[in-house]
Parts: sequence; C-alpha cells; structure tokens
Amino acid sequence: MQLSKLRRRVSWVAILMVLQRSPILPLAKNAVLLLGTIVEKCWTWKAVLPTISAVGGWHSLSGASSYVTSSQSNPASVNAGDSFSFTFYTRGYRANSFRVDGLPNGLTYNGSSSNPIISGTPQTAGTYNIGITGYRWSGLSGPSTSTYSLSLTVNQTTVVDTDGDGIADTTDTDDDGDGVADTADAFPLDASESVDTDSDGTGNNADTDDDGDGVADSSDAFPLNASETLDTDSDGTGNNADTDDDGDGVADSSDAFPLDAAESVDTDSDGTGNNADSDDDGDGVADSSDAFPLDASESVDTDRDGTGNNADSDDDGDRVADSSDAFPLDASESIDTDGDGTGNNADSDDDGDGVPDSSDAFPLDASGSLDTDGDGIGNSTDSDDDGDGVADTADAFPLDSNETLDTDSDGTGNNADSDDDGDGIADSVDLFPLDARESLDTDRDGIGNNADSDDDGDGISDSNDAFPLNASESIDSDRDGTGNNADSDDDGDGIADSVDIFPLDARESVDTDRDGVGNNADSDDDGDGVSDANDAFPLNASESIDTDRDGTGNNADSDDDGDGIADSADAFPLDASEYVDTDGDGIGDNSDTKDDRAVPVNPLTLWAGADTTDLGSGWYQSSWFGTFHGNSNGWTYHLVHKWIYLAEVSGGGLWFYDSSLDWLYTTKEVYPYVFQNTTGHWLYDQSDTGSRKFWNSSTSTTISPE
Repeated sequence: MQLSKLRRRVSWVAILMVLQRSPILPLAKNAVLLLGTIVEKCWTWKAVLPTISAVGGWHSLSGASSYVTSSQSNPASVNAGDSFSFTFYTRGYRANSFRVDGLPNGLTYNGSSSNPIISGTPQTAGTYNIGITGYRWSGLSGPSTSTYSLSLTVNQTTVVDTDGDGIADTTDTDDDGDGVADTADAFPLDASESVDTDSDGTGNNADTDDDGDGVADSSDAFPLNASETLDTDSDGTGNNADTDDDGDGVADSSDAFPLDAAESVDTDSDGTGNNADSDDDGDGVADSSDAFPLDASESVDTDRDGTGNNADSDDDGDRVADSSDAFPLDASESIDTDGDGTGNNADSDDDGDGVPDSSDAFPLDASGSLDTDGDGIGNSTDSDDDGDGVADTADAFPLDSNETLDTDSDGTGNNADSDDDGDGIADSVDLFPLDARESLDTDRDGIGNNADSDDDGDGISDSNDAFPLNASESIDSDRDGTGNNADSDDDGDGIADSVDIFPLDARESVDTDRDGVGNNADSDDDGDGVSDANDAFPLNASESIDTDRDGTGNNADSDDDGDGIADSADAFPLDASEYVDTDGDGIGDNSDTKDDRAVPVNPLTLWAGADTTDLGSGWYQSSWFGTFHGNSNGWTYHLVHKWIYLAEVSGGGLWFYDSSLDWLYTTKEVYPYVFQNTTGHWLYDQSDTGSRKFWNSSTSTTISPE
C-alpha cells in the first residue's frame, strides 16, 4: 500500500515538472494535486466494493470482483471463410488488460482494453476453446484476474474464388478481378463487364445502346445519358438541355432554324431563312430591290424618308400630297397646267400655247403670251404694246418703249443711237468717231487698227502676231489662247499646273466630288445625284435648283423667285413676276387685269394734306417724294424721275411707270428705295436733278438710265 502511494506521488511530480514550463502552472499545479487526491481515494474505495455473483455463464476466480463477458453466444458457430466478429468486456471493475488464447487461424484480437474486439475470417474447420483473461489491480497488493471461455465451432464449407486470386469470394472485395470493387460493379462475377448504365441487364461493353434511349451508341452524342442524343453545335451540351442548339447566338425559342447555325430568321415563313432567301418578306420583290425587305406591305420608298409609298401620303417628298400631285413619284414635279404629261418644271411651255415659258408673259395662260409693257394687257389686244404712249401703228419700235424713231434707218432708234458715224462703235469709245472706217488705235500711234499693220506696236506684224492687240505677247505655242510669256499650264487646259487635279490631261482639271472622274467626263460633278444637265449648281452638292437664277440655290435662298420679297411673305414664292394678290383672287396683281394697281390717279390726291406743299403754277413739293408738276391724266413730271405714270396700290404705296426702268414701287416708309418690277430687285435712288443713278444691291451694280 505504501509502495502504490509512492508510485502515484512520483507520477504527480512528473506531471508538475512538465507543467512548470507552462504559463498556466499555478492553475495546473492545483488541478493535478486535487486529481491525485481523488484518484487515490478511488483506488482505496474499489477494494471494499462487494463481489457480484456469477450470472448466466459468467465466470470468475474465487474472490475476484471483476467479470469478463462477451457479445457472442456461448457456444458459437461460424462457416469457414465467413466474416466473424464479437466484442468482450468486464463487469465490475474495469480490466487494465486482456489476454486471448486458442483463436483459430484467421481470427485476431485487436489488443484494446477499452474496446476489445475479436474479428476476422476463420479458415480452418474445427472446435476451438477460446480463453479470455482480464487483468485488474485489486486494492494495493497486486493484480486480480477473471477468465472467460468461449467454445467456437468453425464449419467446413465449399470455397468459391471467381477470379482465382486465392481469396474466397466471401472475403474478396473484387470477386471477378476486373479492378472494379464488387460494391461498384454491376457484374461482380463478370470480368468483361462492370457498368450497366440503362440497367437492362446487358453490360455497356456488350450493349449497343448503353443509356437505353433507343439511339445506338454509334449515333448517340451522349451514349451514357438517356436524356440526350444530339449536340448540333458540338459545345458539349445536348440539344435537350442546350438553349441554343446550333450555337449561332440566337436562343432556340427565338430561332426559326434552331438546328441551322447559318439561319435564325424567316420573315415570310416560307421555310427559307433570310440569309438564303432572296425575298425575305415574300412580297415578290427581291431584297436587292426592296426598300423594306422585311416588310411585305412595302417595297418602294421614292423619297427615302423611311415611310413606304403605300403608307406615305407624299411619295416623292415634295410637300405636295399625292392626292394633289400630278406626278406623285417625281419630287421635281407636281403641276401639269396643260395636261400634256410633262410637269411644269420640265415643260418649256407650261400652258401649251406654243410659246416657251421663257418668252411667255403669261406662261400659265394659253390665251396670251406677250405683254411687252407689263401693263397686264397682252400684246394681241394692246394698241400700245411697249406702253411708250405712241400707238403701235405710228411706232417704228412698237415693242421698245425706249424708241419710236430711227432717223438714219440703221435700225437703232435715235434715243439709243450713240454711234454718229454708224460704224457700230459707240461714240464714247470710238477713237475715230467721225470715221466709219476706224474706231480703235490700240498702240495709240494715231493710225487706226484697220490701217495699222502692227496694232499693238510690239514690232511684230499683225499677220505674224498671235496676239495682235497685246504688246506683251506674240507667240502661243500650244494655241491655248495664252501667250507663252504668261502660260503656266503644261497641258494647255487653261488650269494652272499648281491647281490642276489632272495636270497631264488637257481634257480634265477639276474633280469636284473627288470620285476620280474629272468634271468634264462626270455627268454629276458634285455627286449630289442630280445630273449636271439638270443641276443649277453642278459644283455644289447642297443645291440643285435656282428658281430665280440669282446664283443662290433655293435651299439657301430666302427669296426663291428673286422678286425682292421673302418667300415667307410672297404670295407667289416661285414666280418672280408676282408676289401680291391684292384682291385675293389667286391671280397676282401683275397679271390681274382687275386689280387696283393699274388705275391712274391724280398725284395731287396721293399726297394731300401735310405731306405736300403747293409751290404754285402747278408745282408741288412732297416731304418724301420730292418736287413734281401735277397732271390730271396720270402722267406727272418729276424733277428727278422726269415723266412718270402714277398708280396707287393701297395705303399710300405707289406704283409709277418710268420709261427707262419700267414699273417701280415705293412707299413713304422705304423711299428712296424703289422696287423694280421687271427684275424683282430693290434699287436705292441716288439720283439728283443733274443725273439719275440707282444702286442695285442684288447685283452690286449701278444703273444710270438714259
């Protein structure tokens, strides 16, 4: 007893020595001392526990207080080659160790005292007496034992070894030796098979349809998956699970051809995909000619506004409804006055009276064509066609308001004749005004050019001089009209080499639209789609029409007909001869024989009141129009404008006829600006009593009427 206590104390000392190096030594030391006290008391207590009597085959040595027992019945029986296992343990005090004797070949003891087990596969038949002895400490004086005897009979059986590896099938984990464990082998006794995917009893090696989906493995993209057989796009996902079978990027749910990667859409549902279909919408119009290849209801879009002709109320986009358009598919035409099938824009004779519009004073009225004096009365009924106050029967120039007489019978009226010698050269520029044989003296040598053999005085006779009137030039080698001294054009096309796009091609020099075709050969120089023949601005892609021919295209022009009236305020924006319709009858005042402009009035009534001062003797002074002599027949003598014919339009606005400038219009608010009816331009009056002079800002020119 003293020796046991000493051993136990030595054990506590050893544990304490280990814990000295630990930071928890104070706590650990106390815990170990307490544990030692408890254990010591337990060893002491077990020596006085009462002895348990033997029950049901339990055995013990006389005086023992611990018994060995087993989970196995006694006696026991097992077949050779079968697995056998049982557990044994003690009742009463726990054994510290066990000894097992008499085990047959194939059975072993695991050596554990806490969970002792005998297991294995007995191989030899016979009856065996197995002894199990448990050892324990009894008090403090030494070990105490208990032995349990188990009678085990091993029966002889027929041993099966399918794969002949020397291990009976009963214990072999791979009976057929195919390398696949029996637990995972659908055919554990058949080395040629181990898998039966479709569980039809035929192994996959022999089965021609492994997954049993009715599709032979040779044709099955997924031979081991009964839910899939096809993989059209070869992406590794079967068609049944694949949302894009052909892998074209279009989901099968939206793909008209889910198994054809080259097609996905069939607009007309004719079974031919759009990529291969030459008529996608099936409207009978090939896609190459169809403005709406995916819309069967439309195929043509004449004005290219994105709305097909069937739905478009203005097919040609000329802002004239088709219902009112004589040419609904031609944006350049909408009206055909004479009904000859040619629109007015292209028709040179809109009213079909045989007189070209360019020469027709009434281009939309077939009953008349000429109105020389612009009085609204056609020449056919006018007794004074030129409105100069001289009846046509007595007028040598009935169509020229500036002339009535021709004294020298040279065909030029006296008012305009500035050629005294009748040589065709105006006196103002005739160096020999009294010699009908001469008019020029280029070198100013006193000899007229007709008589001079060297007109320019460069020492080269005119007969040998390519430029007889230019002293700086006499030779033109390339015959381009430019003398050699000034010629910088190698190909002789009139374009300096430095700016010539085609410097080596005399036929070309400019390529406005840069399409590689020179303007001379190009039928559409500016590339705007309008042929040069029909393009008023063949070199400007943004313009093609110039109604008033003022050099500004209609797109940019705020006054298309150039009548001086903005389009926004012009009743006839495309007719330069009209812009006002006073009586609202649809006929411009210029053409209207019934408007109120042509009524001559007494000038005294036009400026009655504070605006006019009576100077006496029939002379009057207008605060804004100047000095004039009244006349009751419409004709008035004005100090600046001379003889003029007056007519009132409305609200003090004046139309007056000037023999040199034709009809002019002005008002108190704008004068000295006057509107010239024949040109449609506004003129600024810079005249005084000594000379008449007008500035035309539209043409940047000065007008000095006779």
